[in-house]
Parts: sequence; C-alpha cells; structure tokens
Amino acid sequence: GKTHWIRQFVTGMPDDVEIDIFDHHGDIEIEGAKSVMFSEATRYGYNPLVLNTDQHYGGVRRAVNDVIEAINSTARQLGGNQEGVLRHLLTD
Repeated sequence: GKTHWIRQFVTGMPDDVEIDIFDHHGDIEIEGAKSVMFSEATRYGYNPLVLNTDQHYGGVRRAVNDVIEAINSTARQLGGNQEGVLRHLLTD
C-alpha cells in the first residue's frame, strides 16, 4: 500500500537527499529516520504562508490558491470578501 511505497521511495534516495514525511497516523517506520513533533510547544512547525514561487510548481498564484483551499476545506469557509482580501494580501 501507500506506506510500503513511501518506505521504498525513501530508502531508494541517495543519502544526501532530505525528505520530510508528515505521518499523521504514526505508522511509517524507516530505519535511520529522525522524528520531530510539530506543535506550538516545540521549535518545529509548518508555515503555510511560506509560498513556493517556482513557476514550474505553479508560482505564487497556485501557492495562494493552495492556502485558500486549505482554509476553505475546514468546517468554516471564507466569504467572498474575505477570500478576496486574503488573496490580495498573500499576493503582495
């Protein structure tokens, strides 16, 4: 399944390649891997506002859309005005 594929992918990478895996279920065990806890109580975190500007990825426009889609996928969606303001703020 997916976990097996991830293990095969990671172990097939050269040693100088770093890979981050967000393991929500905690069931991916990879020999030699380092684990960190992402939380407000640790120095590790994920900032969704750090946008990937690589145009092959989709550039700023796609990154902004990804942030807005992530917010809208929660129980409470942004209104039209809120989405427009956030889109302009992130684009600037």
